[in-house]
Amino acid sequence: MPQRFAMVDTIVVGQAYQREGVGRRLMVCAESWVQARDIGRIELNVFEFSTGVHRFYEELGYSTLSRRMVKRLGDE
Repeated sequence: MPQRFAMVDTIVVGQAYQREGVGRRLMVCAESWVQARDIGRIELNVFEFSTGVHRFYEELGYSTLSRRMVKRLGDE
């Protein structure tokens, strides 16, 4: 069944600006953009090793939907 959703692939906030509210403001803008287009869901990619970022998104109300896994074969 077709579904409409927005995808946030990568947000990077420089270390000097972390804990200044920049990431939160970016996500608020993204959510406003999505709502203005009457889209009911946002998905985002977060690297597994970024545990602090996991907590950040959880505080914004996001939860884990799936896990993307990779296996490297040969030289890449």
